[in-house]
Amino acid sequence: MAYKLKYGNQWEAAALKWYRQGAEQGHRWPQYELGAAYGDGKGVPQDHVEAAKWYRRAAVQGYAYAQFALGRMYESGQGITRNLVAAHVWYNLAGASPGADEMSQISFREMRDSLTKRMTPEQLTQAQEMARSCLSTNYEQCGEVEGGKTATPRPQVATASGRR
Repeated sequence: MAYKLKYGNQWEAAALKWYRQGAEQGHRWPQYELGAAYGDGKGVPQDHVEAAKWYRRAAVQGYAYAQFALGRMYESGQGITRNLVAAHVWYNLAGASPGADEMSQISFREMRDSLTKRMTPEQLTQAQEMARSCLSTNYEQCGEVEGGKTATPRPQVATASGRR
């Protein structure tokens, strides 16, 4: 349905209904598509804060395209506080993801490498440590960066079955 959302508003309402349903059930691809819809204002009012929320939900599930989109939002400061360390983390994770095609991975790494040139050695070290922590904990500890320091990692929420 992604192509229908991009090529005409007659399909937008139906596509968004299914994206929202899938996204709210925790599926990463619809979360990414819903983020893109909010980011572009396709079928919904443009809302970069809402876009960042949905991109992050997909990104912490390892979805490379959402990781890249979230990195771009951190780099530009759209819908989220501008933060080069966090942008580098998400570009780095996207570039290493086996879920993206080879050309996309190359593009993701090029964005990371371009950003690296604008970072201090301390920022780069922090970004690399955060990316390692994020991967080694299966995205459970991808703490947000605030004021140059890593904030508390996102809380782990147990479901009714006790699974996280």
